Parts: sequence; C-alpha cells; structure tokens
Amino acid sequence: MKLLEVPYREFHGIFLPVIGIEIGYKNNFVPTSALADTGATNSIFSAGVAEILGIDLKEAPSTYIHGVGGGMIVANFHPVEIRVAGLSIPARVSFSEELGIPFNILGHEGFLEYFKVCFDTARKKFTFEVE
Repeated sequence: MKLLEVPYREFHGIFLPVIGIEIGYKNNFVPTSALADTGATNSIFSAGVAEILGIDLKEAPSTYIHGVGGGMIVANFHPVEIRVAGLSIPARVSFSEELGIPFNILGHEGFLEYFKVCFDTARKKFTFEVE
C-alpha cells in the first residue's frame, strides 16, 4: 500500500485540496496542478494544457459538461497519462477553452476512482491511498 499526504494550497485566503501532477500525451509530459474535486464526475483541464501537449482538440470528441448551478461548457475528451507520486494512470480527461476557474479539476473518472482519498480540511491536508 502506498500513501501520499498532500497539504492544501492557499488560494486567495482559502485552503483547497490542490495537487501537483504531470499530464502527458505521446511521452510529452508537463507539470501542472489540479483541484481534487469529489463533486466532479470527470477530470477537466484548460485547453492550453492540450495545446502544450500537442493534442488537436478539433479531432477529439466534444460534449457539454454541466457544472454547479446548471451551467454548461463545451469540452473535448482525449486519452492522456497522469503521473502522481510515482504512479502512472491512464486517463480519459476533457479539455475546454471555457473552463471558468483558475485551476484544472481532477474528478472521479480517470483519477479519484483509483484511490482511497481522505480530505482532512481541519488539518489542511488530504491523503491518497493506493494498494
């Protein structure tokens, strides 16, 4: 069993469960960070990340993703690899030019589904457990 403990990061005076990861496509990996979001079905990254990775979003299937409050954005799904704490995870994530928040999102599909996760907001940390 492998356990990764990650401190929350401060964002405008609020501490959030943001983790540093590497995301890759065709052996091209870039470091980025993302909010671990238990309310998100999918993982979503800014379209700029796809561009850096050399992913042509015009060739990727598109869909609408619903957010809190019923708002929708257009997103394109694409397979990638996510690296965190020495683990490599094959993931189908979405990319969007309409991501209206300042960080990427790690949701259940393609990320949280692989871990037992414990959010300890009182101590401003979260842990990921992998067997």
